[in-house]
Amino acid sequence: MKIESQNILVAGCIRNVGNKLIKDLEIVKKAIHNFKKKSFLLIESDSTDNTRDVLSECEQKIENFKSIPLGKISDQYKFRTETIAYCRNIYVDRINNDDTYKDIDLVLIVDLDGINNLLNHESISSCFEKYNWDAVFANQKNAYYDIFALRHEYWSPTDCRQELDFFEKYRKTRSFNYWHSIYSKMIEIPETSEWIKVNSAFGGAAIYKKQCFKNNFYVGRIKDKEICEHVKFNENLVKKGFNLYICPKFINSNTNEHTKKKMSLKYRIKFAIQSLFVK
Repeated sequence: MKIESQNILVAGCIRNVGNKLIKDLEIVKKAIHNFKKKSFLLIESDSTDNTRDVLSECEQKIENFKSIPLGKISDQYKFRTETIAYCRNIYVDRINNDDTYKDIDLVLIVDLDGINNLLNHESISSCFEKYNWDAVFANQKNAYYDIFALRHEYWSPTDCRQELDFFEKYRKTRSFNYWHSIYSKMIEIPETSEWIKVNSAFGGAAIYKKQCFKNNFYVGRIKDKEICEHVKFNENLVKKGFNLYICPKFINSNTNEHTKKKMSLKYRIKFAIQSLFVK
């Protein structure tokens, strides 16, 4: 698979990113510059800043750029992930049914909230050193952060937030519970590591082959519980026999807001002390 022969669509959901969007889009544009054709499809909802104005500017300046503003929809849903799932299903529908995207080969799903500050041509190109994948997910320097979206047989087989809720019922040491359920799983994956096959992941950036979107959908709530919207989408692919990987060289971020607490020496010392007394 040669990058130069592939048409790629950049898709994502945004909210209140007016002060970051232009910079983030420039990073993404540079990272995918050598693909044959580049298109953009952003779904916006619930913004209270100038995001919609910035999107209008982008539509005038960026080739093959499309945005869909949905207005205020979050009050229709109980959980944040339900709102996000609804927005993501909009781009799923367009990918499958809009002739504008009939020639798309790959879809790059990105968060445009500043997380992809290290995304570049080299990290994208690393995904094409291996060919038997259907979806590939980003890695981060120092620690992979997206445990909510992660499903792996040994590393993170369950929903980390539901695991946290369970321990909160029985242990009063909150920092220990967070460490056990979430932060201990934020492991560093060296760029020289083998690719990691997963049942689900995200990490702020993912490349999917277009066929991943056929007869597939995002879900943000099950049995009145909030779930990560990526999980069901990705697990549906695994059930179909698709191959999903984290690519260690697909670096998109350094230490970020998600991993700062885990990396904090103060927090680790506090955890170590409290764990001596945990029952």
